[in-house]
Amino acid sequence: MTWLILLQVLNNIEGVRNPLPPAVHNFYVLIETTGSDESYDRERLETFLFGLMESGLILDGVVAQDINQVSSFWRIREVSTLTFLLFFPYM
Repeated sequence: MTWLILLQVLNNIEGVRNPLPPAVHNFYVLIETTGSDESYDRERLETFLFGLMESGLILDGVVAQDINQVSSFWRIREVSTLTFLLFFPYM
């Protein structure tokens, strides 16, 4: 998802808020993981993301802390395709 689509989602879709720190990046990525040991899985994910941040491949990020935040992140993703079609139909 590009920042322009995210901006349109945030400004035009009711009930959607920006879960990210206030910065503009060219692209946004949503990653979902599953596992059988929550604390171990979280530690591995955070280590993975920290390595990417240290290398400069990613600049910023957030990790959902509960199911409500997970739902909020996915709502943005789900409405972004529709928003793209509505605001940029000829691209």
